[in-house]
Amino acid sequence: MQPSKQAQVAIALNPGGRIAELEKLAAALQKETDRGKACVADAVIDALLEELFATGLLASAGKTESGLNYATRLRLAGRLGWIGEETQKACAAVHKVRNTMAHELESDSFDQPQVAALVDALPLHASLEGVCQKKRGERFIFCVLFILNNLWKAVEKRSRPQIAADAALLHMRIGQVQSETTHS
Repeated sequence: MQPSKQAQVAIALNPGGRIAELEKLAAALQKETDRGKACVADAVIDALLEELFATGLLASAGKTESGLNYATRLRLAGRLGWIGEETQKACAAVHKVRNTMAHELESDSFDQPQVAALVDALPLHASLEGVCQKKRGERFIFCVLFILNNLWKAVEKRSRPQIAADAALLHMRIGQVQSETTHS
Protein backbone atom coordinates (compact mmCIF):
# COMPACT_ATOMS: atom_id res chain seq x y z
CA MET A 1 0.00 0.00 0.00
CA GLN A 2 1.37 3.40 -1.03
CA PRO A 3 1.57 6.03 1.75
CA SER A 4 -0.63 9.12 1.33
CA LYS A 5 0.83 12.36 -0.03
CA GLN A 6 0.94 13.81 3.49
CA ALA A 7 2.70 10.75 4.90
CA GLN A 8 5.20 10.71 2.00
CA VAL A 9 6.22 14.28 2.77
CA ALA A 10 6.42 13.57 6.50
CA ILE A 11 8.48 10.43 5.82
CA ALA A 12 10.85 12.45 3.65
CA LEU A 13 11.39 14.84 6.56
CA ASN A 14 11.92 11.96 9.00
CA PRO A 15 12.85 8.73 7.17
CA GLY A 16 13.08 6.77 10.43
CA GLY A 17 9.67 8.01 11.53
CA ARG A 18 6.52 6.17 12.46
CA ILE A 19 5.08 5.58 9.00
CA ALA A 20 2.09 3.48 10.08
CA GLU A 21 1.11 5.97 12.77
CA LEU A 22 1.37 8.89 10.34
CA GLU A 23 -0.79 7.05 7.81
CA LYS A 24 -3.40 6.18 10.43
CA LEU A 25 -3.61 9.74 11.76
CA ALA A 26 -3.66 11.33 8.29
CA ALA A 27 -6.50 8.98 7.28
CA ALA A 28 -8.42 9.70 10.49
CA LEU A 29 -8.03 13.46 10.07
CA GLN A 30 -9.24 13.29 6.45
CA LYS A 31 -12.57 11.86 7.69
CA GLU A 32 -13.13 14.65 10.24
CA THR A 33 -14.83 17.99 9.78
CA ASP A 34 -12.46 20.95 9.92
CA ARG A 35 -13.43 21.53 13.56
CA GLY A 36 -12.87 17.83 14.25
CA LYS A 37 -9.45 17.96 12.55
CA ALA A 38 -8.42 20.86 14.78
CA CYS A 39 -9.64 19.20 17.99
CA VAL A 40 -8.26 15.72 17.25
CA ALA A 41 -4.89 17.01 16.03
CA ASP A 42 -4.46 19.25 19.06
CA ALA A 43 -5.38 16.37 21.40
CA VAL A 44 -2.76 14.13 19.74
CA ILE A 45 -0.14 16.88 20.06
CA ASP A 46 -1.12 17.39 23.71
CA ALA A 47 -0.80 13.65 24.40
CA LEU A 48 2.68 13.62 22.83
CA LEU A 49 3.75 16.61 24.90
CA GLU A 50 2.57 14.74 28.00
CA GLU A 51 4.47 11.64 26.82
CA LEU A 52 7.57 13.78 26.37
CA PHE A 53 7.34 14.88 30.00
CA ALA A 54 6.48 11.36 31.18
CA THR A 55 9.74 10.08 29.70
CA GLY A 56 11.82 13.11 30.62
CA LEU A 57 10.81 13.67 34.25
CA LEU A 58 11.09 11.52 37.34
CA ALA A 59 7.95 9.68 38.34
CA SER A 60 6.35 11.13 41.45
CA ALA A 61 4.53 8.73 43.79
CA GLY A 62 4.32 6.24 40.93
CA LYS A 63 2.61 8.75 38.62
CA THR A 64 4.15 9.85 35.34
CA GLU A 65 1.79 12.74 34.55
CA SER A 66 3.50 16.10 34.53
CA GLY A 67 0.57 17.92 36.17
CA LEU A 68 1.24 20.81 33.79
CA ASN A 69 -1.22 22.38 31.38
CA TYR A 70 -0.68 22.43 27.61
CA ALA A 71 0.83 25.91 27.40
CA THR A 72 3.21 25.30 30.29
CA ARG A 73 4.37 21.93 28.90
CA LEU A 74 4.95 23.56 25.53
CA ARG A 75 6.97 26.47 26.92
CA LEU A 76 8.94 24.26 29.30
CA ALA A 77 9.74 21.70 26.58
CA GLY A 78 11.19 24.55 24.55
CA ARG A 79 13.11 26.02 27.50
CA LEU A 80 14.57 22.59 28.32
CA GLY A 81 15.73 22.23 24.72
CA TRP A 82 13.56 19.16 24.14
CA ILE A 83 11.87 20.75 21.12
CA GLY A 84 12.99 23.47 18.75
CA GLU A 85 11.53 26.94 18.37
CA GLU A 86 9.88 26.03 15.05
CA THR A 87 8.04 23.08 16.62
CA GLN A 88 7.06 25.17 19.64
CA LYS A 89 5.58 27.89 17.40
CA ALA A 90 3.77 25.33 15.24
CA CYS A 91 2.23 23.65 18.32
CA ALA A 92 1.06 27.02 19.65
CA ALA A 93 -0.42 27.93 16.25
CA VAL A 94 -2.35 24.63 15.96
CA HIS A 95 -3.57 25.09 19.54
CA LYS A 96 -4.81 28.59 18.65
CA VAL A 97 -6.70 27.18 15.64
CA ARG A 98 -8.24 24.52 17.89
CA ASN A 99 -9.26 27.03 20.56
CA THR A 100 -10.84 29.34 18.00
CA MET A 101 -12.80 26.50 16.40
CA ALA A 102 -13.80 24.87 19.69
CA HIS A 103 -14.97 28.04 21.42
CA GLU A 104 -16.57 30.08 18.64
CA LEU A 105 -19.73 28.62 17.16
CA GLU A 106 -19.38 30.28 13.75
CA SER A 107 -15.76 29.09 13.38
CA ASP A 108 -16.43 25.63 11.98
CA SER A 109 -14.39 25.75 8.77
CA PHE A 110 -10.76 26.42 7.89
CA ASP A 111 -12.17 28.84 5.29
CA GLN A 112 -14.07 30.96 7.85
CA PRO A 113 -12.17 34.31 7.78
CA GLN A 114 -10.88 34.29 11.37
CA VAL A 115 -9.75 30.66 11.14
CA ALA A 116 -8.44 31.06 7.57
CA ALA A 117 -6.03 33.75 8.75
CA LEU A 118 -4.71 31.41 11.46
CA VAL A 119 -4.37 28.41 9.12
CA ASP A 120 -2.70 30.50 6.41
CA ALA A 121 -0.14 31.60 9.01
CA LEU A 122 0.66 28.06 10.22
CA PRO A 123 4.41 27.57 10.04
CA LEU A 124 5.51 24.89 7.62
CA HIS A 125 8.87 23.42 6.75
CA ALA A 126 10.16 25.32 3.68
CA SER A 127 9.96 22.15 1.55
CA LEU A 128 6.20 21.96 2.19
CA GLU A 129 5.20 25.50 1.22
CA GLY A 130 4.69 24.68 -2.46
CA VAL A 131 2.97 21.36 -1.81
CA CYS A 132 -0.08 22.59 0.09
CA GLN A 133 -0.86 26.13 -0.94
CA LYS A 134 -4.29 25.33 -2.39
CA LYS A 135 -6.25 23.77 0.47
CA ARG A 136 -6.22 24.96 4.05
CA GLY A 137 -7.15 21.51 5.33
CA GLU A 138 -4.04 20.06 3.70
CA ARG A 139 -1.90 22.86 5.09
CA PHE A 140 -3.26 22.13 8.56
CA ILE A 141 -2.59 18.38 8.26
CA PHE A 142 0.94 18.93 6.89
CA CYS A 143 1.69 21.22 9.82
CA VAL A 144 0.38 18.62 12.28
CA LEU A 145 2.44 15.82 10.68
CA PHE A 146 5.54 18.02 10.85
CA ILE A 147 4.88 18.64 14.56
CA LEU A 148 4.29 14.95 15.26
CA ASN A 149 7.54 13.96 13.56
CA ASN A 150 9.43 16.42 15.72
CA LEU A 151 7.65 15.42 18.93
CA TRP A 152 8.23 11.72 18.24
CA LYS A 153 11.93 12.42 17.72
CA ALA A 154 12.01 14.34 21.01
CA VAL A 155 10.25 11.50 22.88
CA GLU A 156 12.65 8.94 21.42
CA LYS A 157 15.65 11.00 22.62
CA ARG A 158 14.35 11.27 26.20
CA SER A 159 14.90 8.65 28.83
CA ARG A 160 13.71 8.65 32.40
CA PRO A 161 16.38 10.28 34.55
CA GLN A 162 17.86 8.47 37.52
CA ILE A 163 17.08 9.75 40.99
CA ALA A 164 20.11 11.51 42.35
CA ALA A 165 21.11 10.84 45.95
CA ASP A 166 20.83 13.85 48.22
CA ALA A 167 24.30 14.84 49.40
CA ALA A 168 23.34 15.07 53.09
CA LEU A 169 21.63 11.67 53.06
CA LEU A 170 24.50 10.12 51.16
CA HIS A 171 26.97 11.51 53.69
CA MET A 172 24.86 10.15 56.59
CA ARG A 173 24.67 6.74 54.92
CA ILE A 174 28.45 6.61 54.42
CA GLY A 175 28.88 7.51 58.09
CA GLN A 176 26.52 4.68 59.09
CA VAL A 177 28.38 2.16 56.96
CA GLN A 178 31.73 3.26 58.38
CA SER A 179 30.33 3.04 61.93
CA GLU A 180 28.94 -0.45 61.31
CA THR A 181 32.22 -1.72 59.85
CA THR A 182 34.32 -0.39 62.76
CA HIS A 183 32.01 -1.97 65.35
CA SER A 184 32.04 -5.41 63.70
